[in-house]
Amino acid sequence: MGRQGCILATGALAAPVFLVLGASAPPFAWVYLLTPIVAGWAGLALGCIASRRLQRLAAAGEVVPREAMRRMAPFLFAYPAGVATASAIGLALSDALGIHGNDMTGLLPYVFAFWSFVVALPLFAWHSIRVGRLRPAARP
Repeated sequence: MGRQGCILATGALAAPVFLVLGASAPPFAWVYLLTPIVAGWAGLALGCIASRRLQRLAAAGEVVPREAMRRMAPFLFAYPAGVATASAIGLALSDALGIHGNDMTGLLPYVFAFWSFVVALPLFAWHSIRVGRLRPAARP
């Protein structure tokens, strides 16, 4: 699976999230719900592409598996931080457009960060397991 496969696979994860949140949210909520979902989708796609690249490097013997795992570790924190930042930007945009949510809307960046971490943790574990099982190719 290359870049296109990563984009399609992560889009298959992001689309149902958007549909469920979009159907259950008020009609004006698209402003502050769309930005973190798009950022999450883009972050997952970039994480998938990076993971595939590191797996290829580890399989070719250019990087030891432990190094490939270490290089992917920032994803655990960068992904939730990016989604939370996008959520905060979405809230700022909605305020600028005059769309105000309720009192709890300000907690959305924290909620998105938490659930992004919940998504990132098993993906990082999956990456670590796949890289850990690789046997580097013998160099000629």
